[in-house]
Amino acid sequence: MNNDEPIPNEQGDADISPVEENTTPTAPLTPVSAEPKQNKFAGVFNSKKQVILAAVVVVLILVGGAVAYVVMNQASDDSPAATGNKSVAKMGLGVTVADGTVTYQQPGDDEFAQLTTETQLSEGAEVKTAGESRAVLAFDDGSALRLDANTTIVLRSLAADDIQIEQVVGQAYSRVVASDRSYAVIVGDMSYEALGTAFSTLTFEGEQGVRVFQSKVKVAGVNGDVGEGKQYFAVNSQTDLSGKVTDLNVDALAKDAFMKWNLAEDEKTEKFKDKMGVLAQVKQRSAQLTNDELAAEKARLEAEALAKAEAEKRARLEAEKKALANKTTVTRGTMTLSLSGSKFSWGYSGKAIYGYKLVYSKQNQVPAFGEADATYFSGIDQTMGSIPDSSKIGSGTFYVRVCAYTAGTQSEGCVDYSPVVTITQ
Repeated sequence: MNNDEPIPNEQGDADISPVEENTTPTAPLTPVSAEPKQNKFAGVFNSKKQVILAAVVVVLILVGGAVAYVVMNQASDDSPAATGNKSVAKMGLGVTVADGTVTYQQPGDDEFAQLTTETQLSEGAEVKTAGESRAVLAFDDGSALRLDANTTIVLRSLAADDIQIEQVVGQAYSRVVASDRSYAVIVGDMSYEALGTAFSTLTFEGEQGVRVFQSKVKVAGVNGDVGEGKQYFAVNSQTDLSGKVTDLNVDALAKDAFMKWNLAEDEKTEKFKDKMGVLAQVKQRSAQLTNDELAAEKARLEAEALAKAEAEKRARLEAEKKALANKTTVTRGTMTLSLSGSKFSWGYSGKAIYGYKLVYSKQNQVPAFGEADATYFSGIDQTMGSIPDSSKIGSGTFYVRVCAYTAGTQSEGCVDYSPVVTITQ
């Protein structure tokens, strides 16, 4: 055997170094070029690597898909387009007015709290107004829900495309901006859906219904919509109103303080002031009623003044009649007069059995009875009084004296004049 040839090992591979028993130094060997050695398991290992790599890729794809599904599903929960039982985008709702005692209870709360303009109401919240109280809830789109005194509502849904308000008791006014969303107030078994509308809903003992002031309202179970200037009562103690669409009573609305307040609020809002509907008639009638009331009040005051003058005249004539019958005269004396504020006080050392005359004039600095105006005081012990106020005799400086009335028992109608006192009114 040639010692330069490699000795095969048991696996059939050539041993890298030959066996050399001779240790005697020899000349260096010339390097022999050889082909790279091949491992017979290399192909198997490469195949396994490819399988593992493919498996890893598949796992990554599956994990990525699962993550994407979760993210997309989460995003869909927050999307206004979510369907089924998923929550949709919510309409924001704030408080702009909370006058008097107004309370609220959020879902999950055990007690009611005071409502303020800082309160943020959530879906399911309940709001109550007490007597002499009002509240205004404002939606993000400019719509408003105004609550009268002694009213309770529940915010059943604040979904952006489906607003639902349950009205438990009282009166509420809805001013809704026209849009594709649904806005409905539920009263008892009835639902009143706005169609870009101003309307009020009522629920009291023996009265449940809707009044439409602008545009129209859709009422489930009623043929056609309830239009502007109309009303519908599902329940009403008046049989001619119950279950029917009838005309609004403009006179009654013109006297309703809650309606006049809503009218004024709408006129202040740019979105609503040109869409008043029948409220314009309510305003006109309210002004007319106010003028009529003022005229009636003026007539009443004039009638009272006339009646008073007639009563004074009768008293004077009666005194004169008695004086003539008894032929008695005034016991003469000295008269004094003083002024405190708008009240005059006088004293008399004599006896004015027919009373006194408080004589006044703006022109005559020494007024006398029969020549100047006078106010009569019939009581002998009545020593205090005033001249009529400026609404009756005008304003300015008046010269005033008091005297004892003789009731025709003497040649002079009034005697024993006091010194002059001036008053400016």
